[in-house]
Amino acid sequence: MLEELQLSGKTVTKKWQVQVPERLFPQLKSLELSDDESTVLTLRIIQRFHNMAKLSLNCGSYQEIFPYEYAEEYIERLSEVKHLVLYGLHDLKEIYGQDSKESLKFQDIEILEVQSCFNLINLMPSSASLFDCGMMMEIVASEYATKDWIVFNSLKSLSLLYLRSLTCFYSGNYTLSFPFLENLTVNECPKMEIFSTGIIRTPKLQKLAFSAELTQHYWEGDVNTTIQQYHKKAIARKKRLQ
Repeated sequence: MLEELQLSGKTVTKKWQVQVPERLFPQLKSLELSDDESTVLTLRIIQRFHNMAKLSLNCGSYQEIFPYEYAEEYIERLSEVKHLVLYGLHDLKEIYGQDSKESLKFQDIEILEVQSCFNLINLMPSSASLFDCGMMMEIVASEYATKDWIVFNSLKSLSLLYLRSLTCFYSGNYTLSFPFLENLTVNECPKMEIFSTGIIRTPKLQKLAFSAELTQHYWEGDVNTTIQQYHKKAIARKKRLQ
């Protein structure tokens, strides 16, 4: 009846992948792996748990989370993960391998939390809460867009926090659609002057928060205009203080 499991260390995770049979914990919903010295997450451990909705990876040596060579084998099991947490992965450069963009799609993921992953340079989530990724310049890279529309079907809440280098969410010309997005927070992203250069569809979004405590809300009719106006006001305030 175990629902939550925490494993730590390279030795533990390797033994677990080999020695523990499938379906031993049919009720397991949350798995946390810490201090793994592997450079790539071995997805064989995922196959042990058939109802896992949350996967947390903490303080490991991963440079890549979901490589192409393993993606096709475990794609259906990975699609069951609804909540992915990446914390303290200082060597992590990308979540998806460059060749895995067509094979590995978390279309049903609801929450993606990234914190203290200082070398992360590219991310393509369906739902995101991003912290302290100082080198992140763009969330969805233009080369990943293959159609005229990019749709985030499950995204309800998006927070962009302390992203010092972020200039925009998406710099391409395709339409971004967020049919269920209700909460958007942009805090301490000083270089972000626009959300996207293309059309943005957010039918349920009626306000935008510019503080982590959700105390400052603004709305100028659409996401781009709201961010542009707030950015101009922030620059003006900074000049007055100088």
